[in-house]
Amino acid sequence: MEKNILKGCLYGAAGSLWWGTLGVLYFKSAAFAGPIELVVHRTIWTTFSLIVTTSIFSKWDIFFSIIKKKK
Repeated sequence: MEKNILKGCLYGAAGSLWWGTLGVLYFKSAAFAGPIELVVHRTIWTTFSLIVTTSIFSKWDIFFSIIKKKK
């Protein structure tokens, strides 16, 4: 169990670092656009990438079980 927690923390840290780095580059290259437009684009593209990766790894059952939890 501890190995899974460590692995999850490392994946989370790597994902945050990756998204933070890409975010800086993204905002520099898209400086001509307004902040609302950037937030909307990031939201749409993140949703799209999550749908694609969930489909590729066939994790829809896990996704729906998380959504159904009330807590």
